[in-house]
Amino acid sequence: MSNITSENKLMQFASKLFLYGFVLIFVGTALILIANIFAEKHAGTGGVIIIGPIPIIFGGGEDFWLAIFVGAVFTVVSAVLFLLLRRR
Repeated sequence: MSNITSENKLMQFASKLFLYGFVLIFVGTALILIANIFAEKHAGTGGVIIIGPIPIIFGGGEDFWLAIFVGAVFTVVSAVLFLLLRRR
């Protein structure tokens, strides 16, 4: 019985974490959009999407290389953390 309860709590936590992540992405995108509308100098945008072992890198604007670099660093850090925490 306690196993079912702990699985239920874990699913609730995972659902909340997914929702918080989605909200964070939405708010961040909205803030970037608002900043680009009101700014005189438009910012560069870029990102890294990992599908399996293949990274897809995209960007545009004046300083998009910085955005791509930060995205790549976060991707590597996330992958390392995933591998380290998976072993527990």
